[in-house]
Amino acid sequence: MDNRPKLIVLPLQPDVDQKYNGIGLGIHFLLGNMIAIHPDLAEFWFGWRVNKIFKAVPDLQAFCRGNNGIDVNLLAKEQRIRFWLYGRYRETKGIILVSLSLYDADLEKNYDINLLLDTSDFFINFGHCFFEWLALCNLPLDHKQMTKALWKENISIQGLEYLGCAVEVTYLNYIDSTLFKDGLFDLEWFEKAVMSSPMSYLAHDIKGWAFYKNKIYGKAKDCFKKALEKNESHDIALKFIEKKFSS
Repeated sequence: MDNRPKLIVLPLQPDVDQKYNGIGLGIHFLLGNMIAIHPDLAEFWFGWRVNKIFKAVPDLQAFCRGNNGIDVNLLAKEQRIRFWLYGRYRETKGIILVSLSLYDADLEKNYDINLLLDTSDFFINFGHCFFEWLALCNLPLDHKQMTKALWKENISIQGLEYLGCAVEVTYLNYIDSTLFKDGLFDLEWFEKAVMSSPMSYLAHDIKGWAFYKNKIYGKAKDCFKKALEKNESHDIALKFIEKKFSS
């Protein structure tokens, strides 16, 4: 049994003066993959809980667009998850301003930080500042693990937006697959994310999961291999599907 505390990354909401786009969900997916390396945390994949946190598609859509909030203290008790990472974003001339909060349910304490996210350095400075802050939240990451967590994510602002749209499609399908023809994913946003940023680990990874959910396992494996070429430290998806093939 895994007794490590659990952490969930919620979709980032647009700031009050920010028009909604997919960027908040793109950053959310980035953060989830960064935290996946942390050895002292468990269950950081929001997709595992999305249909328990949001009971209906309109609830998730409203939250992602900043039209409603949630009570993280209440959710922490209901879901038995200690840490909740959430926040807002605003894009200004190619620079994304991110305001993050980490709620520790055991201590009933919030930690807050404002960060700059710049695609020109592959998010490396953003990642360093994020993990330095996480250490101040009593969740330090050693140097070796931090190196694995900070891959060079080669994605454009446009790619990040398309990525977020693909992530939203994924979560909507998890909540109510009947909204989709035969319950299958429409690959439009997944294709756009990869075409916009072909060197992105995140774009190939999310496309791989779409193929997997559509039961096109060969193409899913190909996507995960391409993702691994961009980020050799994150082999979780490829190991998962290879295990499926061998079973």
